[in-house]
Amino acid sequence: MKEYKYLIINKESGEGITKKNCRELSDFIRIIYPDKMLSHTTVSKRLKENDKKYFEYFDLIIKELIW
Repeated sequence: MKEYKYLIINKESGEGITKKNCRELSDFIRIIYPDKMLSHTTVSKRLKENDKKYFEYFDLIIKELIW
């Protein structure tokens, strides 16, 4: 089952959380960093820019899961 497509890792605490789509990712990031705006479109673009399908955003590592 390919329910979850993205993994978010907090580099400081080592905690990880999964999300189903880019909109959920941007909503979660907005909760953690309310002063920083990152739209779901920007999240998608940032993931596509990197061949390894991940990017860092402050203390977070956002990775697309490959099934």
